[in-house]
Amino acid sequence: MDTRELTERAAQRIPLGPREMEVLEKLLDGETERAIGRALDISTHTVHSHARSLYLKFDVHSRLELFRTLVLNSG
Repeated sequence: MDTRELTERAAQRIPLGPREMEVLEKLLDGETERAIGRALDISTHTVHSHARSLYLKFDVHSRLELFRTLVLNSG
């Protein structure tokens, strides 16, 4: 399963905004917040805010935990 599919499945379970979905997909791809900001033409601070929001919505504390939660709940 690729990161786009994980992101789409996550959005079916928990409401995500369009930008949150973009940030989530890039986080799952392993991109840094700086690289995500450049790719989406937003500040690193904004990327970090979206990441924090995602962590809260999925009740996790790190990228690894987020990835693991999405993979384990993807079936």
